[in-house]
Amino acid sequence: MKFFCPLPRRFAVIQMDPVGMVKHYNDPIALAEAQAMNPKKYLTGEPPQTMDLATPQKPWFRFDVCPIATTLRAEDPEEGITANMAVPIYPNTSHPEGRRAISPESPFPFPNCYFWVKTSLIVRIRRKAIRYDDSCAPILSIPQSMTFGQYFQDDLQRIDAFRRRKVGNGGALDVGDDYSGQSTPPSPPWAHTRGGDGRPSEMSHPDDDVDSLLPPGNDVHTHSNTDSSDMLSTPSGRDTPPIHDDLASILEMDIFGLNLDHTVEFIPLVDLWFEVTDHLTSETIPSPVELYKERDMITRCVNPGCLPLRYRPIDRAIVESFTTHGNERPRTGSRSQTPGSVLTTMQSATSA
Repeated sequence: MKFFCPLPRRFAVIQMDPVGMVKHYNDPIALAEAQAMNPKKYLTGEPPQTMDLATPQKPWFRFDVCPIATTLRAEDPEEGITANMAVPIYPNTSHPEGRRAISPESPFPFPNCYFWVKTSLIVRIRRKAIRYDDSCAPILSIPQSMTFGQYFQDDLQRIDAFRRRKVGNGGALDVGDDYSGQSTPPSPPWAHTRGGDGRPSEMSHPDDDVDSLLPPGNDVHTHSNTDSSDMLSTPSGRDTPPIHDDLASILEMDIFGLNLDHTVEFIPLVDLWFEVTDHLTSETIPSPVELYKERDMITRCVNPGCLPLRYRPIDRAIVESFTTHGNERPRTGSRSQTPGSVLTTMQSATSA
């Protein structure tokens, strides 16, 4: 099928475009650092899911993609992530716990691939001059996609249990974590009461959490002298939130791209191809870890003050750094770093 944007549940190859991310700044230092990068091509698969309403006029589309590895999961003991938190992709059937492999609808060309838990990455996929042709792309069926999600849900519960034990033993959670110390966000009375990072959003109601703790039938809004404002209040057992809150929640998603989002500059700009065997072999598929290191390198070019990131999508560390620096890039020549200094530092970390 040919379409103006990529469709979900397709396996594809992506490659970052560092120069395309910084050339419009007219910053020689950032441009030199971007030109010195040598981005690799990475194999990605399920999700991916679009983060915006795709239209043919957009120069790029935001997607949440999952890079694919050729080994078991890279361990992260501090986060409770173990090597077996991976799912093999058929014809690969090797897994230490005997997990059944995910089988794409069409033959998958690589015999040694795995999905890893907690490695999804938000990228901007550049719109092609011609339509995307995914007729040659391996596709993951909806039932297989659900199985894939269930495996990772089990892993996330294990990570959550580890973190809770860590807190119980006096340990500290990483305050920069996307999930605020939880592998799956809590379920508030309504989805709009929390942002994507698990913290209360501007739409939160102070009484919601109080109401949810009361026994059935109790209502903190009920008084003997009920005025008109109290009559408009609904008990904790209500099935649906107010209409205006639903609308505000939808608008917060900004699916139409109406809100100005300065942080979008930090999201990797990539090219995508569905002809996976034209770009990669089973021996040349890089680790997802390398993709995240590239992401860190280009993010430092875009915003030199940002903090180092872990293997996770663009998170609060970047956003907070961006806000701290006044939502502006330094003017040409104003950075204290010498040309290539940021790149040299990040390349040293990559080779370590």
